[in-house]
Amino acid sequence: LWLAEMQKPPVRVPPPGEKPRDIAEIAIEEIAEAAYLCIQDALSLTFDDLVTQTARLLGYSRTGQKSKARIELGIKQLLREGRVESDSNTVRLT
Repeated sequence: LWLAEMQKPPVRVPPPGEKPRDIAEIAIEEIAEAAYLCIQDALSLTFDDLVTQTARLLGYSRTGQKSKARIELGIKQLLREGRVESDSNTVRLT
């Protein structure tokens, strides 16, 4: 849950040396915001690279099926909201 006046959720990155939260415990909105930050930094990424970069930002050293599926939901939310766009396999800012 976030405060009502928040425009976007915070992206909570685990401190160095600590394990990341289980991907199921991270809200899709937070995952989407993490993916958006990755795209902002790179300007455009392939869909698979965006999944990987988002996983790394959230503290995961590997991207398993469970985390990949959840991160893909966050990216799809960004696409639905019109914050990013995709052509074939590249995702970029709108």
